[in-house]
Amino acid sequence: MSLKSTMEIRKCEGCGITLQYSDDSKVGFIPKNKFKEGAIYCQRCFKLKNYNEKVYNDSLIVDEGLIDKVNATNNYAFFLIDFLNINDESINTFKQIKLNKTLVISKCDLIFKDINLERVKDNLRKSYDIKDNIIFLSSKKNQNINQIFTTLDKNNLKTTFILGYTNAGKSTLINCLKGNKERIIASSMPNTTLDFIEIKIGDYKIIDTPGFSLKTTFNKKQEFELIKKLNPVYFVSPINYQIKEEQIFSIEDRLYLKNFGNNSATFYMSNMIKIKKIYKDEIDNYKEINVNEDNDVVIASLGFIHVKKKCTIKVNEEYYNLISVRDSILKK
Repeated sequence: MSLKSTMEIRKCEGCGITLQYSDDSKVGFIPKNKFKEGAIYCQRCFKLKNYNEKVYNDSLIVDEGLIDKVNATNNYAFFLIDFLNINDESINTFKQIKLNKTLVISKCDLIFKDINLERVKDNLRKSYDIKDNIIFLSSKKNQNINQIFTTLDKNNLKTTFILGYTNAGKSTLINCLKGNKERIIASSMPNTTLDFIEIKIGDYKIIDTPGFSLKTTFNKKQEFELIKKLNPVYFVSPINYQIKEEQIFSIEDRLYLKNFGNNSATFYMSNMIKIKKIYKDEIDNYKEINVNEDNDVVIASLGFIHVKKKCTIKVNEEYYNLISVRDSILKK
């Protein structure tokens, strides 16, 4: 199946959208003189790359359509999820990909230090019933990048999709595979890549794709500063709290968690996120969540909290749908 449109003239090498100079209100716009000069980026990507000017655009391909397009091929797929965004929704999307595939836990330099990766891998398989190959990598540190080509060679394939959620590091990985010859725009902004981008690297064809979007998120679409805080670029130092009965945790003054009892909890989330211990709140509506011993309380788009003892926590109702619970992926 060809991913190219018959109407295509030239595509932006930053986001994959077809370049056009007829309407500056539509995606893919580039001034006519720049187009004729052979510029490779649309105006949006040029401003994002050079001035960090953020403009939100919805992807042209909705998540379900992207899955259908990918599943209609005979290619391979690498699906990226960063360590802080492993949750029911992201894993469910991974499982909808019917091709031979590998789950890539990305940005491992941000979180893995003294963690046994093989144990994490085993726990992931058990918690989410994953039968596919799992690898850990860091594009920033160039760790395990060679496993992409090694896996393709093992399967006697030359074409692969790079899939994953927004901010999982797809574009950074591809630029790394190219030898850091950056063309694709890597940004914390949602939906930087808007359409398929085909990249030749030696004998291989790598296909970058629009990022999937979590249906439930802590942030709103255009809260760019908060999105930046949620997606760390430096090592995440886990924070452990010895919790007293009456303590309440406030996260960014919008999500409240309480009723841990006398417990121990370790927060795995960006250190730029504001977490406060308080003893009073004015929240009217809470919902309860049962947590067993040695569980992770997973907060979609934020990270997770490893809780040692059994408890029934309470969360303010408007953020209840962000929360899930799993056997800890860090358990020994």
